[in-house]
Parts: sequence; C-alpha cells; structure tokens
Amino acid sequence: MVRLSGVVQGALIVKPPKWKGSKGDEIRVEIPLDNGEAVIRIDTRVAHVEAACIGLDREHINLGNDELLHREPGQ
Repeated sequence: MVRLSGVVQGALIVKPPKWKGSKGDEIRVEIPLDNGEAVIRIDTRVAHVEAACIGLDREHINLGNDELLHREPGQ
C-alpha cells in the first residue's frame, strides 16, 4: 500500500505522440480504483512541456465516492 503525505500538487506524464497541447491548457487526469468502482479525478493545467513529458499543476481534486475510498482493502 502506498500512502501519500499531503495533497497531490501535480503530475508528470509521458507526452503522447502527436499531442498538440500547450502551456496553460486544462487536462483532467483520472485514476481508477477498485476495478473502476471509484475514480479519483484531478483537474490540472499544463505547467510545462518537454520533449518527452508534460508537467501538470493541480487545480482541483475530486476523490469520488468517500465510502469506497475509506473502506479496507478486500472489502
């Protein structure tokens, strides 16, 4: 199990081939949990673009269904 200390401030993702975005664009990052029953949604803004990656700053985070997120693994 991984525990995060503090709130996610952003993300660094691999730049998809043919991506045509630019600094300042809005991107939603979705992280499925529990076989897709719950999803963490993070609204981000492109902070920087490099040859192989994109840096994102968090604007808003939605943790989804609180009941699913706080239950014990395997339930």
